[in-house]
Amino acid sequence: MEKSTENKPILGRPAKISKAQILLDVEQHPDDYISERAVSTHAVFNALHGAGISRKKRH
Repeated sequence: MEKSTENKPILGRPAKISKAQILLDVEQHPDDYISERAVSTHAVFNALHGAGISRKKRH
């Protein structure tokens, strides 16, 4: 039996925050902490991670 190399959809819940929503929020409020962005901190973390945004760093 040959294994398929095509991408399979990952089953689960849909995201609470879309990538477009989180990017817009970060653009409008760049200095907000995750806890200040609403919904749940885990949902916001997942949305930021999915959008390729890492944690806030101050230099």
